[in-house]
Amino acid sequence: MEHKHNSFFQFIAWTLILFAADILMMMLIAALFGEMTKGMSTMFQFGSKGLASTTMLQFLLSAAVTVLLKNLFYSDLISKKMMALWRTILMLLSILLVHMVFILLFGWFRYDNHLAWAGFFICFGGGFLIGSSAMILKTKLDSRRYDELLYFYKEQREEDNNE
Repeated sequence: MEHKHNSFFQFIAWTLILFAADILMMMLIAALFGEMTKGMSTMFQFGSKGLASTTMLQFLLSAAVTVLLKNLFYSDLISKKMMALWRTILMLLSILLVHMVFILLFGWFRYDNHLAWAGFFICFGGGFLIGSSAMILKTKLDSRRYDELLYFYKEQREEDNNE
């Protein structure tokens, strides 16, 4: 029961972290391009003055669905034998598809606005590259730390065996 309780709070925490990052990015985009996109997108209906609460709720839903998909693809529900690379690729494609549906469903921008779609794919790809780079860096740092701990553990065991 406690595991489910912790999982729920982890889900909420990761959703709020992703939501905060999304909103900060949207505020930056609104400040830079809000007036230019004011009539073209429901996301920037206030131009550079800020974001509507409906837009923020949509991004909260987007963050929750993204975290839910991440949890699904890295759970035991998806084949344990599937390589992490394929899990990641399928997860990204699912997240991309969900966000494309959100774009059309919530009218974030028009389906025939090629510049907006290009910006979306650039932001999605950039976010993926930043996230992947951070994950690779964290993995390398953790690996280095675990190697050092293993080295010290082996030295300690040898000292204990020699005594």
